[in-house]
Amino acid sequence: MDILLKILLMVHLFSMCIGIGIGIATAVASAQLGDVKSDAGRAVLGITKRFGGLGRAAIILLWITGISMLLVAYPNPMDLGLTFFAKITAVIVLTVSIFVAGRLGPLVAAGDADARAKAKRLGMLNGGMATLALILAVLTF
Repeated sequence: MDILLKILLMVHLFSMCIGIGIGIATAVASAQLGDVKSDAGRAVLGITKRFGGLGRAAIILLWITGISMLLVAYPNPMDLGLTFFAKITAVIVLTVSIFVAGRLGPLVAAGDADARAKAKRLGMLNGGMATLALILAVLTF
Protein backbone atom coordinates (compact mmCIF):
# COMPACT_ATOMS: atom_id res chain seq x y z
CA MET A 1 0.00 0.00 0.00
CA ASP A 2 2.82 2.37 0.83
CA ILE A 3 4.25 2.26 -2.72
CA LEU A 4 0.78 2.74 -4.22
CA LEU A 5 0.23 5.82 -2.06
CA LYS A 6 3.61 7.24 -3.10
CA ILE A 7 2.87 6.68 -6.79
CA LEU A 8 -0.55 8.29 -6.43
CA LEU A 9 0.99 11.24 -4.60
CA MET A 10 3.65 11.70 -7.29
CA VAL A 11 1.05 11.66 -10.07
CA HIS A 12 -1.15 14.00 -8.01
CA LEU A 13 1.67 16.52 -7.46
CA PHE A 14 2.78 16.28 -11.10
CA SER A 15 -0.79 16.95 -12.24
CA MET A 16 -0.99 19.92 -9.90
CA CYS A 17 2.24 21.31 -11.36
CA ILE A 18 0.90 20.87 -14.88
CA GLY A 19 -2.40 22.53 -13.97
CA ILE A 20 -0.83 25.53 -12.25
CA GLY A 21 1.77 25.87 -15.02
CA ILE A 22 -0.92 25.76 -17.69
CA GLY A 23 -2.90 28.37 -15.78
CA ILE A 24 0.08 30.73 -15.65
CA ALA A 25 0.95 30.10 -19.31
CA THR A 26 -2.65 30.75 -20.36
CA ALA A 27 -2.72 34.00 -18.40
CA VAL A 28 0.52 35.17 -20.01
CA ALA A 29 -0.60 34.19 -23.52
CA SER A 30 -4.06 35.72 -23.05
CA ALA A 31 -2.53 38.99 -21.89
CA GLN A 32 -0.85 39.20 -25.29
CA LEU A 33 -4.10 38.64 -27.15
CA GLY A 34 -5.04 41.67 -29.17
CA ASP A 35 -7.44 41.36 -32.06
CA VAL A 36 -8.81 37.82 -32.08
CA LYS A 37 -9.32 38.01 -35.86
CA SER A 38 -5.66 38.76 -36.64
CA ASP A 39 -3.17 35.99 -37.47
CA ALA A 40 -1.41 36.54 -34.15
CA GLY A 41 -4.74 36.51 -32.30
CA ARG A 42 -5.77 33.24 -33.91
CA ALA A 43 -2.38 31.75 -33.05
CA VAL A 44 -2.71 32.76 -29.39
CA LEU A 45 -6.26 31.38 -29.28
CA GLY A 46 -5.03 28.09 -30.76
CA ILE A 47 -2.34 27.82 -28.10
CA THR A 48 -4.72 28.66 -25.24
CA LYS A 49 -7.23 26.13 -26.59
CA ARG A 50 -4.58 23.40 -26.36
CA PHE A 51 -3.59 24.63 -22.91
CA GLY A 52 -7.25 24.37 -21.87
CA GLY A 53 -7.39 20.72 -22.88
CA LEU A 54 -4.25 19.96 -20.89
CA GLY A 55 -5.60 21.88 -17.90
CA ARG A 56 -8.86 19.94 -17.96
CA ALA A 57 -6.93 16.67 -18.17
CA ALA A 58 -4.80 17.74 -15.19
CA ILE A 59 -7.82 18.58 -13.00
CA ILE A 60 -9.48 15.26 -13.88
CA LEU A 61 -6.29 13.40 -12.99
CA LEU A 62 -6.08 15.39 -9.74
CA TRP A 63 -9.59 14.27 -8.81
CA ILE A 64 -8.83 10.63 -9.67
CA THR A 65 -5.57 10.52 -7.73
CA GLY A 66 -6.97 12.55 -4.83
CA ILE A 67 -9.96 10.29 -4.35
CA SER A 68 -7.73 7.22 -4.74
CA MET A 69 -5.33 8.50 -2.05
CA LEU A 70 -8.26 9.11 0.28
CA LEU A 71 -9.51 5.57 -0.23
CA VAL A 72 -6.05 4.08 0.32
CA ALA A 73 -4.78 6.19 3.24
CA TYR A 74 -7.75 7.93 4.86
CA PRO A 75 -10.80 5.68 4.98
CA ASN A 76 -12.54 8.23 7.24
CA PRO A 77 -12.01 11.72 5.72
CA MET A 78 -13.93 13.22 8.66
CA ASP A 79 -10.74 12.74 10.68
CA LEU A 80 -8.88 15.20 8.42
CA GLY A 81 -10.54 18.27 9.88
CA LEU A 82 -11.96 21.49 8.53
CA THR A 83 -8.91 22.42 6.45
CA PHE A 84 -9.49 19.33 4.34
CA PHE A 85 -13.09 20.29 3.64
CA ALA A 86 -12.06 23.88 2.91
CA LYS A 87 -9.51 22.47 0.43
CA ILE A 88 -12.17 20.33 -1.24
CA THR A 89 -14.43 23.39 -1.50
CA ALA A 90 -11.63 25.34 -3.19
CA VAL A 91 -11.03 22.43 -5.59
CA ILE A 92 -14.74 22.21 -6.43
CA VAL A 93 -14.86 25.95 -7.19
CA LEU A 94 -11.66 25.59 -9.25
CA THR A 95 -13.04 22.63 -11.20
CA VAL A 96 -16.33 24.35 -12.04
CA SER A 97 -14.51 27.55 -13.00
CA ILE A 98 -12.10 25.68 -15.30
CA PHE A 99 -14.93 24.02 -17.18
CA VAL A 100 -17.00 27.24 -17.40
CA ALA A 101 -13.94 29.11 -18.72
CA GLY A 102 -13.45 26.36 -21.30
CA ARG A 103 -17.01 26.90 -22.53
CA LEU A 104 -16.24 30.59 -23.04
CA GLY A 105 -13.35 29.83 -25.42
CA PRO A 106 -15.42 29.71 -28.63
CA LEU A 107 -17.16 32.95 -27.67
CA VAL A 108 -13.82 34.66 -27.06
CA ALA A 109 -12.59 33.34 -30.43
CA ALA A 110 -15.69 34.85 -32.06
CA GLY A 111 -14.76 38.25 -30.63
CA ASP A 112 -17.27 38.41 -27.75
CA ALA A 113 -15.83 41.08 -25.43
CA ASP A 114 -18.12 40.08 -22.55
CA ALA A 115 -16.97 36.45 -22.75
CA ARG A 116 -13.36 37.64 -22.84
CA ALA A 117 -13.88 39.70 -19.68
CA LYS A 118 -15.57 36.76 -17.93
CA ALA A 119 -12.76 34.41 -18.98
CA LYS A 120 -10.21 36.85 -17.56
CA ARG A 121 -12.07 37.01 -14.22
CA LEU A 122 -12.36 33.22 -14.14
CA GLY A 123 -8.64 32.95 -14.80
CA MET A 124 -7.94 35.14 -11.77
CA LEU A 125 -10.38 33.05 -9.70
CA ASN A 126 -8.63 29.87 -10.87
CA GLY A 127 -5.25 31.17 -9.76
CA GLY A 128 -6.61 32.08 -6.36
CA MET A 129 -8.43 28.79 -5.87
CA ALA A 130 -5.40 26.74 -6.95
CA THR A 131 -3.20 28.66 -4.52
CA LEU A 132 -5.74 28.29 -1.71
CA ALA A 133 -6.16 24.56 -2.38
CA LEU A 134 -2.38 24.10 -2.28
CA ILE A 135 -2.02 26.00 1.01
CA LEU A 136 -4.91 24.08 2.57
CA ALA A 137 -3.45 20.76 1.39
CA VAL A 138 -0.15 21.57 3.09
CA LEU A 139 -2.02 22.51 6.29
CA THR A 140 -4.16 19.36 6.13
CA PHE A 141 -1.52 16.77 5.31
